[in-house]
Amino acid sequence: MTLQNSPSDILFVNSKKVSCNGEKGSSRHPLVYLNMGKKDHVICPYCGKYFTNNHNYLSTIEKNKKNKI
Repeated sequence: MTLQNSPSDILFVNSKKVSCNGEKGSSRHPLVYLNMGKKDHVICPYCGKYFTNNHNYLSTIEKNKKNKI
């Protein structure tokens, strides 16, 4: 699976359980509660926000990009 999220769509959290109701304004959606389970991330099915408790996520992405070149 390839993630299409930009860094502004990635939220770093300290919990495996999160909630999401979209952005402020017109792009709000119903409040949903999401559980990461055994993974280190979860993606909101409504708005695509990417929640992760892996605080090394961005450095991992950068390393992967460099290794592909």
